Amino acid sequence: MSIELGYELRMLSRSFGNRAEIGNTVAVDGLTTPLSLVAVGDIDLPAPVGGKTPTGDNYNGYQKLMLNPISTTSGLTIVDHEIVVGNYATGDYITPHAWLNISANTNNTVVGFVFGITKASDGLIYFSQRITGERTASKNLLTTLSGGGLVDNLEEGDKLSVWTASSKATDLTVHDANLGIQMTMPSELKSRIS
Repeated sequence: MSIELGYELRMLSRSFGNRAEIGNTVAVDGLTTPLSLVAVGDIDLPAPVGGKTPTGDNYNGYQKLMLNPISTTSGLTIVDHEIVVGNYATGDYITPHAWLNISANTNNTVVGFVFGITKASDGLIYFSQRITGERTASKNLLTTLSGGGLVDNLEEGDKLSVWTASSKATDLTVHDANLGIQMTMPSELKSRIS
């Protein structure tokens, strides 16, 4: 095996092993995460369109969830409740699991969540335009929202976070939550085969 091929195989194996999980688990963290949500005013819970500044912008009623580190591998870290893409970790990812166990203090309240990606290139947050998970919550009953999807073209320094909104003003409690991402295609390999 040539030295160049050996190097490329090490880079690929390092890249494909990139994964991270953030969440909130009562058994581990010992706390539930209470969050008072302002009504979006739209049952479809439209995500913000275009790049938004990290603070003080109009997020269409969405609020960032403060999820804790669960696990990471070498190319990804978790800082300030966000998964941060590091060296050797650029590329396309899949979210094999994304779920929230929540309760609300109102009836017939649609609650949903989306991903926010803060791009290192311009510092703005871009939101997934399809609701990742959505469900109608009944007063004080535990409800599970789940979903998943693809997160493409993450670059070094990009940050992934989870945001939630509701159709009515409500006090939402996140009892348990988990978001995992795993690399499907490293940028280096993608550029060579396209």
